[in-house]
Amino acid sequence: MDVSSIEMAKACTQFSRLISKIYDDAIHISYSVVSLDTQEIYTLSTDYDWHLSYWEQGLNRTVGTRMSPGLSSWRDKDEEYHHLLSKFRIPDKVDYTWLCSQRTEIVSLACRRQLTSQESHQLAVLRPYLAYHAHKLWLKHQVATLPYQSMAALSDTTNAHMNEQNHFRFGDIVLTAKEMSTIRLLLSFHSPKEIAWQHHCSESAERKRIETIKRKIRCTGNRANFFQLLQKHGILDACLDVYTTSL
Repeated sequence: MDVSSIEMAKACTQFSRLISKIYDDAIHISYSVVSLDTQEIYTLSTDYDWHLSYWEQGLNRTVGTRMSPGLSSWRDKDEEYHHLLSKFRIPDKVDYTWLCSQRTEIVSLACRRQLTSQESHQLAVLRPYLAYHAHKLWLKHQVATLPYQSMAALSDTTNAHMNEQNHFRFGDIVLTAKEMSTIRLLLSFHSPKEIAWQHHCSESAERKRIETIKRKIRCTGNRANFFQLLQKHGILDACLDVYTTSL
């Protein structure tokens, strides 16, 4: 085992000690950052054997398929992903992906049972905590990065990326690209009239879209309740451009 592998193994062991008790039925938790600026991948897992198998299988070439914001299950991915789950006897694995203009963060949880919707959404809350500890371990152990070799074409901005997507899934909630755009503009304190102008539609059509969003997330309260539900379902993080962590 070379020096870089030894340091990565140490980092994974310490990462495991820090967060192993967060989910009772967790098999492993992984955290990765894809930097579009440098075309590098920073990654860490509580299971070093899983870490080795994933990257030795060359799945970094298809990491772009995991970079749509929100929640997604590995049950919906390609055969090579299913093969890895079978090899490690993992019943379920869920990604939470947070997309910014020049970086993407992926929190991935493998579990001994199928996660509930509420448990899956907790990954969005967990992300900043994992990011903080992973960043410290990367610096401490000077772990090597991996090349970002995705064949999936990604744009340079979050807005452009969203415009290329048709739908975004957050557990059992599915939002259209235009609905995601509306949420982003509401978070930037634009009025329905201003949003309608940007979407080239009438104000009544935009207000109807907002009501559709509220219905999908089952919001029956005020504006504060609306934003609380966006945060609960992981939609808030997927729409924000600000960085809460840095490399």
